[in-house]
This record gives sequence, C-alpha cells and structure tokens, in this order.
Amino acid sequence: MRCLLLSYVASNISFYNVRVVGALPSDPVRTYESMESTVAKVRLNKMSLNELQAEVRRRQRELNKLQAQREKAAARLTAIDKKITELNGDALSTSAAPAAPAKTGKKTRRRPRNQKPLAEVLLNVIPNDKPIKVADAVAAVKKSGYKTTATNFSTIVNQALIKDDRFKQVSRGHYQLA
Repeated sequence: MRCLLLSYVASNISFYNVRVVGALPSDPVRTYESMESTVAKVRLNKMSLNELQAEVRRRQRELNKLQAQREKAAARLTAIDKKITELNGDALSTSAAPAAPAKTGKKTRRRPRNQKPLAEVLLNVIPNDKPIKVADAVAAVKKSGYKTTATNFSTIVNQALIKDDRFKQVSRGHYQLA
C-alpha cells in the first residue's frame, strides 16, 4: 500500500498534510477523530510557511465569527433583561456584559442571616450553673431558631466557644459561662 497526501476540508475543519496509509477512508471525519492527536502534533510541525499563514488566517476568521456570535448573544441577553425589568421591576443581570456560564456540579448556598451572632445566642442557651456539651449546645442553638446551612455546624459552635472569652472549657467537649 502506498501513502497518499491529502488536503481537504470536512465539517468546517481544515485538514492539512494528513498522511493516510492504504486506500482513502470511507468516513474522513471518523478517521480524523481517531488520528486527532497525531494530526495535531504533525500538522503545525510539518507545514510550510504558506500553509502556516493560511492556518493562522483560518483561525482568525473563526475567532472573528465566534466573537460576533458572542456579541449577538450579549445583545439578546440585554434585551431579555430589559423585558424582565418591564414585567417584573428588576433585572437578573444589571450589566450589558454577558453573564458568566452557569457552574455545573456543586450548588451554591446563600448564608442565612440571623438577628444575633452565634456567640450571643450561645450566651442565651448555655445555663449559668452547669457545663454543657458541644452537641447539646448545637441542639439548643438550632432550637432557639438560629439558621444555618453548615454541614459541620458542631465544629463552628465549638470554635465559637473556644474563641470567645465569655466561655471557659471545663473538660474536653464541655463548656460553661466564664
């Protein structure tokens, strides 16, 4: 079998100097996908100056197209925000710049607002005469209406008890008012 030197365009992707051993491939796109890493290495390495300049021009044209699409999307987003403002009285996005892409995976949580800081709530729930366990303090704080979304709230309560001079540690995991 002999090597053929191909130069063709398929699916708006330019192929330059791709060596194919044997007959012509029946599906050039699938063949390209299987040789993608090889082509990427050989493609720019083995190109002549004229071919490199043509590749730079092609990529610049594609970049210009993508930037134009981005500007159109930003204009559509601005128009949608304007309609939302008209209907609802407030826009989701206040700038004309395109919104950041939504993150996938972990959901963001908003921190709940409480009327009093955690240390003040702890002062109210810890009895004056006897020590209390951290787990009991956590339960009492939550029962008093303190809002939290923390998965490690007992650690947060423990840190608040350690840092604040109004509490003293009696024994491991037990605190009382100072």
